[in-house]
Amino acid sequence: KEPEVKINPARKNRYEVTVNIKDAPGGFEFAEGRELYYAKNCKYTTNRMMGATANPHFDQIVPLTKVGGTTYQGVFYTDSPLNEDYYGQGVCKWENIGISMEFKASNKDNRDTRFSPSINFPVLQEISLENPSNKFVFYYFKNDYPFADFMSSKDINESGFSFTGLTLQEIKKRNLKEEDFFSIEVDIKKVEK
Repeated sequence: KEPEVKINPARKNRYEVTVNIKDAPGGFEFAEGRELYYAKNCKYTTNRMMGATANPHFDQIVPLTKVGGTTYQGVFYTDSPLNEDYYGQGVCKWENIGISMEFKASNKDNRDTRFSPSINFPVLQEISLENPSNKFVFYYFKNDYPFADFMSSKDINESGFSFTGLTLQEIKKRNLKEEDFFSIEVDIKKVEK
């Protein structure tokens, strides 16, 4: 059984995120963020017979609250898990590997596409109180809403499609039409706790 990871009571690395969705073909009933962590100095056994081990991972859910028609806000940290001895091997030192978000038309149909912008930790480190804000724009095919055409048959897949998005440069490089896409703009700001 995986141990229950405790939340650090003295978190310091606080960020505010504002997400604006533009030109989407419909609304989003499901919006959620996640802080992503792993502890590279700890291992747990995944298969005793094979002697297989893995580094533990931990995700902290970040609620994203709808504050306008297509605008969402939330607060996340990069130091949420408490460093403790969870596996009897010494203190596990958790490292943030980034944040991700997920937007779906609903949470009722497994085929709904998961529009999933993500930002890795090195990029988050560039955001400081002196350089407090950074905006990222991700582009998604309008045809993938509410679910991708190639996922429409239950015979193909019941789990839906997850798409991390494209940059504007990637759209131009592939000679795609900008009007076939909608955008998710993610504005991240470092704030004092």
